[in-house]
Amino acid sequence: MTALATEVFLGDPQRFTYSKALASYVGIIPREYSSREHQRVGGVTKQGSPLLRFLWGEAGANAARRDPELKLASARVCLKKERKIQELKKAAQNS
Repeated sequence: MTALATEVFLGDPQRFTYSKALASYVGIIPREYSSREHQRVGGVTKQGSPLLRFLWGEAGANAARRDPELKLASARVCLKKERKIQELKKAAQNS
């Protein structure tokens, strides 16, 4: 189903010269808020098809559940995010 939806929504994948262009078209590139000193990354841009983004997200989550290496990488990302949240909560309480 994911492959069919990808084919329908994207058409010819050769029109994208880089993988980043494809990811941007689908809307899975994070927003960026930058100045000279700071680079902040936000949520995904949500351009393109919501159905395709959903299916790709589900396929990625399914792959992470089944593949031990992807499962470990996913766990590392979650732990890193959780630590950042805890640090922000502490900083907010101290100020």
